[in-house]
Formats: sequence, structure tokens, C-alpha cells
Amino acid sequence: MKAEVTKNPGVSTYPGLECSGVIESVGENVSRWKACVILSGGGYAEKVAVPATQVLPIPSRV
Repeated sequence: MKAEVTKNPGVSTYPGLECSGVIESVGENVSRWKACVILSGGGYAEKVAVPATQVLPIPSRV
């Protein structure tokens, strides 16, 4: 049996669907805070750029 990986349209080729850390820089009218982010891919990168709508506060128990 041969295993095959199916590429779904719209799915990122970059691994990592979430990340967390400290926001290094922000756009206008955005304040600085620790955050976790939901991504469409690329969460394993050293740095990511995301829209503010994808940024969530890190839960206090984490």
C-alpha cells in the first residue's frame, strides 16, 4: 500500500496553526500585549505577522 498526501485547496504548506509570545511591534491604534495567535499556517516560524483579528489574549492560567 502506498501512502499519499492530499493537498487541500487553501491549506498552507507551512506548518503550525498557532503560536504564542510577545508582540514585538504593532500597527497604529494597537497596544502591546502578550498573545496567542490562530494562523492559517507558519506558526513554527521565528516571527509571524498577523491581522489583529487573529490575536487572542493568553489565558491567565497559562
